[in-house]
Amino acid sequence: MDETQLTAFLAVSRYGSLKEASRHLHLSQSTVTNRLQALERRLGVVLVDRARGRPHATLTPEGDELLVLAERWEEVTRDVEALTARRDAALSLGAPDSVSHFVLAPILRDLALHHPELVVHVESANSPAIYGKLERREVDLAFVVYERNLPGVLIEPFVSDEMLLLTRMELDERDGLVSHELLDPQREIHIPWGAGYERWRVRVFGASKRRIAVETGHLAMALLDGPAWTIVPASMTRTITPDSGFHVYRLSEPPPPQFVYIARRLQQSRSAVNGMRLFDEAVRQLLPSSQRRFTKE
Repeated sequence: MDETQLTAFLAVSRYGSLKEASRHLHLSQSTVTNRLQALERRLGVVLVDRARGRPHATLTPEGDELLVLAERWEEVTRDVEALTARRDAALSLGAPDSVSHFVLAPILRDLALHHPELVVHVESANSPAIYGKLERREVDLAFVVYERNLPGVLIEPFVSDEMLLLTRMELDERDGLVSHELLDPQREIHIPWGAGYERWRVRVFGASKRRIAVETGHLAMALLDGPAWTIVPASMTRTITPDSGFHVYRLSEPPPPQFVYIARRLQQSRSAVNGMRLFDEAVRQLLPSSQRRFTKE
């Protein structure tokens, strides 16, 4: 069977339309359509319902049956490629920017140093997008900030992180703590840390409008100036030096800890299983045990 035809079919099933499939495959929409039609002619069935007026392409019952086989073919192809390239381990990760930079980075550096045979690919996105990548089998491991029930996916606690105040202001501390009353809620550089953080924010500041909202910790830090402030996980503050101009404080009425979960599919290729074993070993050796003690109130 033509590999390009199966690849086109998988892309349409995962991205929901011919337009999106062609964009991700870097092909023209007509090329993707021709490959899909050629596959349908070869099998003698309609695989994708492309009725006019529908915003998304949906699989027919025959398309659903082929999808199972096509995903199995994809996994076998990946294993064959790994074997041909003499790689015994390969791993694709998806994580939010803050987790990639401040939690996973030392683990990935250790893997690169001690396991050159391991091929690692890292994608940064927010949690909803990462769940989508996991469902489409674009990543083997997903790091997300909330739990979601998915068939064939195991979701476990990964780390918990204390949330701290980051600012360039020098604030008065009492017993090592700063009161939120010293902060102007209109000067917050807001990062969407999840429902728990939003409930805390409304409780201590009221329903004040957010002046600036960003998606990444790096951008929030770049925007901090004057009375501006933001809330970040403790892992983001570990590289801050005394001469950086930043100040890190604990709040007297702190936000809830930031929880990160690790999600992985139960059925994995051999190379991904080997990659996960090496990753898990590095986590046990490098991640502080205090951070791995995941307790949720």
